[in-house]
Amino acid sequence: VSTQSTGGRKMAENSNEDLQAELSALEAIYDEELKKPNSTSSFYKIKIDLAEAIIALTFCFKFPENYPHSPSPPIYEFADCSWLTTDHLVVIDKKLNELWAENSINRSQGIIYIWIEWIRHNLFEYLAMELLPKLNESQQDTKEPEDAISIQSDFDIIHGLPVNDRKSKFQAHLAEVKSIDEVEQVLQILLSNKRIRIATHNLYAYRIKIPGKPIIESREDDGEVGGADKILYVLQTQSVENVLVVVSRYFGGILLGPDRFKHIQNVTMDIVAQHMASKKQDESAPRSRLTPSDEIFSRIKWDPSMNQEEFDIGYKDRFEGIMEISFTEFQNSAEIPFHRVCYFKRNGEVVWDREKRIDLLTNKHN
Repeated sequence: VSTQSTGGRKMAENSNEDLQAELSALEAIYDEELKKPNSTSSFYKIKIDLAEAIIALTFCFKFPENYPHSPSPPIYEFADCSWLTTDHLVVIDKKLNELWAENSINRSQGIIYIWIEWIRHNLFEYLAMELLPKLNESQQDTKEPEDAISIQSDFDIIHGLPVNDRKSKFQAHLAEVKSIDEVEQVLQILLSNKRIRIATHNLYAYRIKIPGKPIIESREDDGEVGGADKILYVLQTQSVENVLVVVSRYFGGILLGPDRFKHIQNVTMDIVAQHMASKKQDESAPRSRLTPSDEIFSRIKWDPSMNQEEFDIGYKDRFEGIMEISFTEFQNSAEIPFHRVCYFKRNGEVVWDREKRIDLLTNKHN
């Protein structure tokens, strides 16, 4: 018993000496950059400038008992890094644990310095190598061309052509909106599309004009700091109102510096020009608005001349594709939003179709 106790004390003493040596080395290397634990946090913290110092994050860590001879690595977390997604964190955790395992032969060397310098010099490239194959696979899952995005919606959403630069891609999306509630609806619809949802950043800006009130305008960077300002700048200089523009950026692993802002502004200008040209064309050759699916539903439900049992509804399921159920089944389901409704059938015949712009119930054919 005495021998085991002595051995345990000796291991603890060695661990403590190695830990103090590592902390002394970290303080010598990073000086005032390394923030020590205090009354509000038990973590050491260091701000790490990544690659060309265009973006940074804060790496927080604390040591387990008997470190560096403990079976588990230091506990760590990231702060000030809203641009990191869940997928990013998963692959980073995998790599840091690999580095811990590789360092197992010489624990006295200390892992924190290895982690910090790997994050500083290799993080972007590693994320690109790990995540781009997943992005490519998701793009190959569809038979549509790479730049084609199809979304069923009561909103008229247009999608610009993508711009590619050094493996990064930028693509703009635009919708007319008349309230903040409609902004939220369009954002939800866009993010329901897998290709848009997996973008590294989906930044946006909007301007809404309500009669008798000042223009409402706002923006969201989604981690691409300063990017949404470029979108709002275009909307302001072009005097565009009642419009939401979302720019999806897919990071390719190579830092673009200021060029990324140029691309964000250019794809915004292109889609705004497309929108304004379309409005002019509509003014010269107006076409009737397709009756929204919720209004069609209400008419079938409340019009005494219509038998609900004659109607079926086709909708787009997120996982199964186009599905068809009876009007009664749809009515009893609270889980299917109207923006996913694709068509209505009456006795097997299509009487309303979103994509083909058919509306026989209100005697419209758009």
